[in-house]
Amino acid sequence: MSTISVGCKLPHGLILELGERRVVLNGANSSNVVGGHGITEVDKDFFDAWMAKNKWLEFVKKEMIFSDDKA
Repeated sequence: MSTISVGCKLPHGLILELGERRVVLNGANSSNVVGGHGITEVDKDFFDAWMAKNKWLEFVKKEMIFSDDKA
């Protein structure tokens, strides 16, 4: 299981749900912020599946959440 860094510019973060699984993303108001984005380590397969299912959401289209395989 590989992990990736997920950046979230939403102020209070976001809860990602896929099936029974739930991941809480840090937001721009969290203590772990880089370049105005809250950073959270997330399982890559989970995040890729969530993004594919939710690519129509406005904040996804505007890249307010994104992933990077580098810390």
